Amino acid sequence: MKKENKIKNKEINGKKMKLNKKKILVFLEIITLLALITIVGIKAYNDFFKTNKKEPTNIVNEKGNISEYGYKLEDRDTEIFETYYNELEKVLTSKEIDYDKYAELLSKLFIIDLYTLKNKLTSTDIGSLDFIHPNSLDNFKLKAGDTLYKSVLSNLYNERTQVLPEVSDVNVDALNKTTFNYAGVDYEAYEVICSWSYVEDLGYDTSRTLILIKVENKLFVVSLK
Repeated sequence: MKKENKIKNKEINGKKMKLNKKKILVFLEIITLLALITIVGIKAYNDFFKTNKKEPTNIVNEKGNISEYGYKLEDRDTEIFETYYNELEKVLTSKEIDYDKYAELLSKLFIIDLYTLKNKLTSTDIGSLDFIHPNSLDNFKLKAGDTLYKSVLSNLYNERTQVLPEVSDVNVDALNKTTFNYAGVDYEAYEVICSWSYVEDLGYDTSRTLILIKVENKLFVVSLK
């Protein structure tokens, strides 16, 4: 009788061990499967989202001599913007700066970057911030975001079908030296009247008057009328 019980116990223990091994194998298979799913998911996310996300990258200029002014050229900037940027670089790296030419080119760059919405990523990706006086930045971004940039849909993943304006060229119709009171201080200033055209006319602004003030050796846009 005892012998039979021992045999039965061995059989039962053997079955339990086999069952436990099966459970362990199933558990390991589930863990392995989950790990594979996680790895594939991460790879798919990186391949799809990160490669499609457009991050503006600065073009490193061979001279890089106007970085001290805080002006930068990005790979998303249009050909006409790059043309005037390169002209401004020549002006600012000359032995004696021609401030009339500086004001003219800065005004053109300001208009191009502000009114070219086609290359902007979101409604908060406001153009021309490099040219605004630091004390006016917050107000400028708020106003532009509530008006000109309000309808710009996100294009972080190359999915936008929205038709947006691209400035094709800018004319400076008048450039006058003047003085301007900014934050209680009188500055040397320029009043610059600009008109411009688009690659496709979508009904956006085509003329504005800018006020630029000179602070030490740098010009800032402080008013857009």
